[in-house]
Amino acid sequence: MGQPATITDRTTEKTDSSAKYRCTYTAEKAETTSGKLGHVYYMFETYRGENVSKKVYTQIFSQNASMPHLNAIKNLGDEALRHTDNENFDMIIVRKGNKIVRIKVNRLTKMTSAAELLVVAEKITVSL
Repeated sequence: MGQPATITDRTTEKTDSSAKYRCTYTAEKAETTSGKLGHVYYMFETYRGENVSKKVYTQIFSQNASMPHLNAIKNLGDEALRHTDNENFDMIIVRKGNKIVRIKVNRLTKMTSAAELLVVAEKITVSL
């Protein structure tokens, strides 16, 4: 997001087949020129098996395949995608083994860096 932020929401969920952690970081100040207040949504999911995580990832990709600016990312996890409209949001989803990480920046500002979002996704993926 490119600016100081605070965690404004945090939840966990556990089922027989998965465990999910979600949190939202909200920028401490709105961008002065546009008035946009940025948010980063983060979700970490662990599934019972790799076959389950593959199915979830495939569903996400299939449901969004017709959307413009949806691209597979090579050499990140086992599978990864990036979806952005280059104006309002930028999202990266990575599957590695039985885990899925989703990171979405909403309300892009002049301080938001697409390159840095990818760097963050790479660092998280390496730690899985």
